[in-house]
Amino acid sequence: MEVCRHPKVLKRLCMNCGQMMDSKYGVAFDYLGRGLRLSYEEIARLKDTNSSKLLAEKKLQLVLDLDNTLLHSKLLKDLKPKEKYLKNQTDDMFMIEIGGKLVTIKLRPLVRNFLKEVSSMFEMYIYTMGSRDYAKHMAHLLGKDYFEKRVISRDDSINKEKKSLDLVLGHESGVIILDDNYKVWPDHHKNLILMKIFTYFSRSSKRKSRKKDKLSESDGNGVLPYILTVLREIHGMFFSPNMSRDVRMLLREIRGRILKGCIVFFVDVDENKYQPGISNQAEELGAECTTILDSSVTHVVVTARTKEITGDSVLWAQLEKKILVHPWWIYITYLLWHRQPEDKFPTLN
Repeated sequence: MEVCRHPKVLKRLCMNCGQMMDSKYGVAFDYLGRGLRLSYEEIARLKDTNSSKLLAEKKLQLVLDLDNTLLHSKLLKDLKPKEKYLKNQTDDMFMIEIGGKLVTIKLRPLVRNFLKEVSSMFEMYIYTMGSRDYAKHMAHLLGKDYFEKRVISRDDSINKEKKSLDLVLGHESGVIILDDNYKVWPDHHKNLILMKIFTYFSRSSKRKSRKKDKLSESDGNGVLPYILTVLREIHGMFFSPNMSRDVRMLLREIRGRILKGCIVFFVDVDENKYQPGISNQAEELGAECTTILDSSVTHVVVTARTKEITGDSVLWAQLEKKILVHPWWIYITYLLWHRQPEDKFPTLN
């Protein structure tokens, strides 16, 4: 008689043989069913099976963050008086009661079209640091049929400070992540497309609504069309003959073409202002970063032109007719996956 390997346990009972198991057995998959735990062997089997099924359907997997990636939410009670008029002034603004509190939600511009388009190429997951109740409400708002049970919240994570693909039933080689926070994915940076932070409401009473920010998105514009273009390219390459079937390699290849040929010299730029670091971004985009200021340099990246800070570097760049740009040129290029016009990002005088 074959010994039961206890692949699935529900509320401590093996679903195969009925044996009572330890409460810490295997790994919790509560998002698939409350009290469900899977053995490591079963997780590997399901990842294999699901990946094979998706490959046959010519689909990959897409893991989506919620807050500041697909939407922005704020408790109604925390809205400033001047902001409350917004809820009746725009499309894709909603008010939902969650846990006895009214939450105001603004969807990112073009998010509905984005989800519709990517659903034909990807099996989609939601993965949020928010509560399970919050996550389910947002999934329903965005379109529950896109996600079915694939809604992972902080209640499902062992480590509440980071996210992991361990709970996603698929091979990492076929998973792309969209998230505005680089730091919460320490083990999966190669799968990550970092998103420009989307904010609509102010974050404190001392700050104006980001709706008025010149870099904020409008209902007819935004970053999602750029990201959709990248996802389509990745999908097409992945399923093309003689191409790598690993999205991590393809993401690196596409990103590495964008600033290829640029040789960049940084002058007094604060690396910590940008995740994952502005020089790292430049190198991922295919640029070469140098600490030697010579004729090979194509771009001098500097925040301000004041001589007290930059010394003679800016003057040299001007005399040698090198391109002077603000660090945001690299940062926005990195977020949009598209080389931006340098003249749109002048240094500060």
